[in-house]
Amino acid sequence: MKKICLALMCMASLSIATACGGKSGGSASGSESSGNASGLADGKWPTAVYEKYDIPELVTKGKVVFTEFANDGNELYKVYFNDVTKEELLAWVKRLTDKGFRMSAIDREHLNSSWNEVLVFQPEEMKDVALGIQFDFKKGMSFDYWDDNPNPAFTYEEGAGTDGANLVSYNTVVNLRKLDNQAVAEGSLEPLNLKAEELAGTPGVRAITLDGKADASRMSGNIKFYRDHQMKKEDINAAYDKLADVLAAKGATFFTALAGEPLTVEKMKADGIHAYQVELSGKRYLLINPSLDGPREGDFGGSLILAFNIVSK
Repeated sequence: MKKICLALMCMASLSIATACGGKSGGSASGSESSGNASGLADGKWPTAVYEKYDIPELVTKGKVVFTEFANDGNELYKVYFNDVTKEELLAWVKRLTDKGFRMSAIDREHLNSSWNEVLVFQPEEMKDVALGIQFDFKKGMSFDYWDDNPNPAFTYEEGAGTDGANLVSYNTVVNLRKLDNQAVAEGSLEPLNLKAEELAGTPGVRAITLDGKADASRMSGNIKFYRDHQMKKEDINAAYDKLADVLAAKGATFFTALAGEPLTVEKMKADGIHAYQVELSGKRYLLINPSLDGPREGDFGGSLILAFNIVSK
């Protein structure tokens, strides 16, 4: 059995497991955030929450054995099942994808394994949550459930856990996984007179951060796409094209990365050149592309890492 270190966090009350691998508390009172209004405190599928995202209940001959509102604030409305079959899980995911929900190719492959974890994204992008699914049909999973007054709605083996804790066994858990969907543009590359906000507006790009002081010999940048944006080659090219256009508008000139021969923006775009030398105000930097291994077409989300090294002053 796998032991998972989890914390039960509620906005109304906060309980923390007394040992790694354990949970404390299960029932809560008061607000929706503590689970009552959603049905979590009663050990039920939180229909009122999941239906907001057009996510139907997982139909299974197994049953819900444990529920919690959040785990460290990133995984919300968690529902633990036991005795779910692979066929039942695949049928549920098919219902979702038939509705337009999206998955990466690698996660589709993971569904065919005996254990794994996958993400299912909503039909439209730039959302604040995705559906997380973890399963183990081979060995199952478990955790210690510490509570002086165990919730009778939960299913557990009394005293079967570590140091006499109750033991909850399960083979599937689903949750709403929080996604950061706030647009961010921070920092600048001072030697190139480039501000992060000048690169905003590229489709699929959520966050742009730049770091380069006036006397820097090395500068860096990060162009991050929305986590639920499915990447296309055109997205990557568009981000680099935007960078080249903005620099060109400032009067920058470009050269090939190795030979230092003159290079036009038009050729850079036509040939998909993402590594080159750029000169402005007497300073020349080499832009290298350390992101050769990602993001790839078909992936969800990802970042383009920019690295500038000074060539001449």
